[in-house]
Amino acid sequence: MEKCHMSEPRNNSIHSLNPRLLRVIGCNFSKPSRHCVLSEWLPLSSNTEKCRNIVIDGCDLYTSNGTSILIQSVLPEFVSGIDSLRVNFSAHNLKISILNNSITRSKGDGLSIMNMAITTLEVAANEFNLNQMHCIYIK
Repeated sequence: MEKCHMSEPRNNSIHSLNPRLLRVIGCNFSKPSRHCVLSEWLPLSSNTEKCRNIVIDGCDLYTSNGTSILIQSVLPEFVSGIDSLRVNFSAHNLKISILNNSITRSKGDGLSIMNMAITTLEVAANEFNLNQMHCIYIK
C-alpha cells in the first residue's frame, strides 16, 4: 500500500493475517476504532524456511483507540492434554522495519510486537507523541 488515506474505520485500518510481505508506505491513518495496522500470524501457519517482511515507512498514525501498530502471533490460550498452556511462536524469520513514522495519541501502545520469532527489527527516525501506554512495547 502506498500513499493511502484511511479515516475513522469502525475496526482496524489494516488487518493482515499470515502475510509474507506487508509494505505500507506514505499512508495516513486517523481515528480507527481499534488499531491502525494489525498484523497477525496463526501458529499452524508457521514455516521456518520462509522469510517474512513487514515495512511501515513514512506514515502518519493518529488517534487510534487501540495500538497504532500491533504485530503479534495469535496464540491458543488452552490446549487439551498434558500442557494446559502452550506458547507457540509463529512467523519465524520475520524482518520488521518501522521507519520515519509519526505515531500520535494512541489509547494503547504506539508500537507493540508480541510473541514473534524476529530475525531483524529496525525502528528508526520515528516520532512517538502523547500515547497513553508505551511508545514501544516488545514482548
